[in-house]
Amino acid sequence: MAVNCIQDQNLPSSRPLSALIFDCRYLMTLLPAVKLKHDLREANICADILAKNALNLPLGFIYFSVIPSDLCFQFQQDFVGIKYPRLIRIV
Repeated sequence: MAVNCIQDQNLPSSRPLSALIFDCRYLMTLLPAVKLKHDLREANICADILAKNALNLPLGFIYFSVIPSDLCFQFQQDFVGIKYPRLIRIV
């Protein structure tokens, strides 16, 4: 959904998180080449962990000059392409 929102040039500014989406678009213009691709959370555990921990971080742009210690193991797993199966509860 996030990729679709960023690519949707008709996204209204009244949509929730539109300011963030517009910031993403702007930052993408600063890069020489950008390709957006959706990955399931199981394919990128680091992104999932960072997203979950975002609420505990200060507001604003956060730059990590080194990989946070709680992500080192998962980063190595992501780097070599290890994927985890999606667990679905059957009712």
